[in-house]
Amino acid sequence: MKNDPELAKSVMAKVEGFIAEQDIMNPNPRKGYLIALDENGDIAHACVTSEKMSVSSAEFIEARKAREEKHVEYERLAEESALKRKLMEQEADERYYKDSITKKAVSVAAYEAAGILK
Repeated sequence: MKNDPELAKSVMAKVEGFIAEQDIMNPNPRKGYLIALDENGDIAHACVTSEKMSVSSAEFIEARKAREEKHVEYERLAEESALKRKLMEQEADERYYKDSITKKAVSVAAYEAAGILK
């Protein structure tokens, strides 16, 4: 924006227009704005907070703990799933190995019976 004053003026006009629009809808003078812009200088996301809409710190902490607990549970389930998948692969490998040994033994016995191997 330092290099493009026209872009800066355009962005400020959009932001000021957004704030003016919010002032009309919510005349509470104690508001805060969080505005995210996209690469073109347009408002991508915006959040307006005021005393009426504020969240207490206790509620915020409680919600964060709930998210963390859910994340821990998802991690546990993912690890459990990976272990189950690994065990299933090992079992498949063991079955393949045992089948190979059995087939080899049967082949050897058949060749010996035919007198090909001694």
